[in-house]
Amino acid sequence: MALVYYETGIRLPTEDGGYDYVNVFVTQNEEEARLAYQADRRNYLARLSFDDHGTCTEFWNAQSGAWEAQSAS
Repeated sequence: MALVYYETGIRLPTEDGGYDYVNVFVTQNEEEARLAYQADRRNYLARLSFDDHGTCTEFWNAQSGAWEAQSAS
């Protein structure tokens, strides 16, 4: 059985090409995460799954209305 967490916050680009994350909220409740995502200028919603086979990170795509796996960039 997978352990699932939802994370939302504000992702800001840094000068070195990376990102800073601020105003981050983590919960195991998807509805709670979605409500937080809609507040405080948060610009990403992620679903992190952990199981015996490893981890999986997916981001919510508001345009398509679906979870999408993180790209390898």
